[in-house]
Amino acid sequence: MDPNDVKALVAAVFAERDAAAKAETDRKVEIENAAKAAATEAAKAERDAMQAELDAAKAATEAAEAEAAEARRLPGGAPHVAKFDVKYDGLSIEDLSFMSGVLNSAKGLRIDGRESPGTTEGLRRALAIRLLDSSEGKGDEYRSAKSAMPEAVKGMKANELNYSTLSSYGDEWIGVTYSTQLWDKIRLQTQIVSRIPTVVVPQGSESIVIPVNTTSPTFYKVAQATAQDSNPGRVTPTVTTSRMGTTNKTLTVSKLGAAVNYSGELEEDSLIPWIAELRRDLIVEGAEVLEHVVIDGDTATGGTTNINDIGGTPGGTEAFLLFDGFRKLALVTNTANSRSAGTLTIEDYLETIKLMGLGGKNAVEKSRVSYIVDMFTHWKSLELAELKTQDVYSMPTIEEGVLRRVYGYDVLTTDNMHRANQDATYGLKANTSGKIDLDTASNNTTGSILAVRWDQWRLGYKRNWTFEVQRDALSDSTVIVGMMRVGMVHRDTEASAISYNVTL
Repeated sequence: MDPNDVKALVAAVFAERDAAAKAETDRKVEIENAAKAAATEAAKAERDAMQAELDAAKAATEAAEAEAAEARRLPGGAPHVAKFDVKYDGLSIEDLSFMSGVLNSAKGLRIDGRESPGTTEGLRRALAIRLLDSSEGKGDEYRSAKSAMPEAVKGMKANELNYSTLSSYGDEWIGVTYSTQLWDKIRLQTQIVSRIPTVVVPQGSESIVIPVNTTSPTFYKVAQATAQDSNPGRVTPTVTTSRMGTTNKTLTVSKLGAAVNYSGELEEDSLIPWIAELRRDLIVEGAEVLEHVVIDGDTATGGTTNINDIGGTPGGTEAFLLFDGFRKLALVTNTANSRSAGTLTIEDYLETIKLMGLGGKNAVEKSRVSYIVDMFTHWKSLELAELKTQDVYSMPTIEEGVLRRVYGYDVLTTDNMHRANQDATYGLKANTSGKIDLDTASNNTTGSILAVRWDQWRLGYKRNWTFEVQRDALSDSTVIVGMMRVGMVHRDTEASAISYNVTL
């Protein structure tokens, strides 16, 4: 073939190959573009579907909010207002309910020359709106209070013709809502009993004998041995022998208990779970009573002899008759460990410590000794100049506000000292002898500073707190009984000391 023909043939072959390759490439691009277009369309469809769902959810939410806003309108069409009165904004539903009950109970009384109108309309409205705004997921106390609100807000008018406290024109339709959250009595932590070493009276015994060492062996100056009894024989002793004294203390337990009967209707209808709350109250009150007995206990039952009823005779069932406590030891058993303080000074704390053994030697180990003061003495102590400035006290009470230590000893404040005295004016105080006169309350005007060495006492349990519930079907009533058997004993008469007659 002619060379030119060969070139032409080769060029044709290459052209045909390039054309086939281009066609294949175009086909792949077309397929790829089609796939991309399909994917884009699918993604758009998915986005459109998701947007539709979001729009539907938003519409449902707006409808629900509109329905809720309408439901929150007060009877009579009064509009919803988030904050009726700013002075009530910081109060909870329970606080508003309690305040409403207190003000309603005072209605009609004359205070500062004016008659109390009872619960104000603003307070009632704030309580009503707060309850109606509360969500359903907040618990039974909200739901039950909320269900009671229609009666509580009935008759509330926004105009000046009828108002909530006007007799015959609104007042009779105003109800009272009771909170189902209980306002408990104020409880102070019973921190004293836990510091006393304890023993357990074993099964089969009503008491326990605790061995006690009394006098230690005597030490003498010893001479050098220089003689022999005989030869052969023993070298003549030069060490004088002595003995270690021993004795024992018997700890006898007594029974402390309380019982409450209640009807079936009370258990069924009470806002508060009755039996659970009653059991809890028995536990907490029992702990406080035990602390009172540990401090104030006195077993004397004769007339004018018991430190908790020095002007009369105990009835025989008082809790303080359980066993002798800290104050009894210092005031009666060992009067040398007591002193009259008078006007309170910082030195009264130091002088109390000095009463514990010769020169206060039983109080040298500060980790084993603490002060116990009644709350009135605590407050009076906060006025002492020595405790107010940082140059003499690292935690001045004007900054810290709490008296925790004096002269390196812990200070424990309790409202269970002098607890037998519950007089409204002179309660929780003692007379000038450090004892309580229940017959003439006005004699009780002073406080006390008590010092206790913990390791010189033993608290013994035969039975810790037990609770039993017994049902009486014939009377549709139930009784719950809480009981314990406990006792306490001191090692020697230096285990406590007291400064009484603290002027308050």
